Amino acid sequence: MAGVNRLGTRVVTSFIVGPTVIALIAVHELAAAALFAVASAIAAWEYARLSLGQAGPEAVPAWLGAGGLTALAAFGRLDLVVGGLGALLMVLWIWQVARADTQDGHRRASYLAQAVLFGGMGPFALAHLRSLPLGVAWALMVLVATFANDAGALFAGKAFGRHKLAPVVSPNKSWEGWVGGAVAGAALTVAMRFLPWEPFARMPWPAVAGIAAITAVIGPLGDLSKSLLKRAQHASDTGRLLPGHGGLLDRIDALSFYAAAASLLAAALAAVG
Repeated sequence: MAGVNRLGTRVVTSFIVGPTVIALIAVHELAAAALFAVASAIAAWEYARLSLGQAGPEAVPAWLGAGGLTALAAFGRLDLVVGGLGALLMVLWIWQVARADTQDGHRRASYLAQAVLFGGMGPFALAHLRSLPLGVAWALMVLVATFANDAGALFAGKAFGRHKLAPVVSPNKSWEGWVGGAVAGAALTVAMRFLPWEPFARMPWPAVAGIAAITAVIGPLGDLSKSLLKRAQHASDTGRLLPGHGGLLDRIDALSFYAAAASLLAAALAAVG
C-alpha cells in the first residue's frame, strides 16, 4: 500500500511540476535562466549534503557557483564559464587549506567539486541548449525525452522486469526497464517533431534522431551513477523536495548525462553545417 501511495504522489507531483517547468523554458529566456540556475544550485547542494553528511558553510561556494555558472551558460557566455569554474575550484580548495585539515580536507574539496560538476551538469547543459538557435526545441525535447525515459523504465520494469541491470548498485533496475525507457523516450522525441509548433517543426531530423539515440543508448547511466553515491552513503533519496520522487537530484540525475550528450550533438551538427 505504501508503494501505491508513493506512486500516486509521484504522479501528482509530476503533473504539477512538469508543465510548470516546460512553461518556464518556453515562455522567456530570463525565466528559463532563473529556473536552470536555481535547479543547478539545489542539485549541487543536495550532492554536497549527501556526500559530506551535511551542507554547511563550506558548501556555499559550491552551490552558489553552480547556479552562477549555469546562469552564464543560459545567456551563452561560455567564454566566462571556463575561468569561473577554475576560480570556483580554487575557492573550494583554498577553503580546505584554511581549515588546515590534512586528514580529510582533500576528500571534502573533491566532493564539493563533484557537487558542482555532477550536481549542476544537467541544468547547466540544458541552459546551454536553451541559448542555441532553436534552443527552446532542443531543451524541451531533451527534457521531455528524459522524463519519458524515466516513466517508461519505471512501468516497464514493474510489469516485465526479470533480468537485473546492475543488482549491486541499483537492485530494482532491470534490462526490461531500460528497453521500456528507451522506447518511450525515443518515441516521444520523434512525436514532438510533428507537433504544430514552429520550434519543433524546424528541428532538423539529424538532431531529432540524435536525441532519440541518446535517450535509447544512455538510458539509466546517470541514475546508476547517483545510485552509487546513495548506496555508499546508505541513503534512499537525495532529499525531500519533490513528494513521491525524493530530492531534485533524484529526478535530474539522468538529465545530467542526456543534456551533456545533447550539447555535444548540437556542437557536432553545427560544425558540419
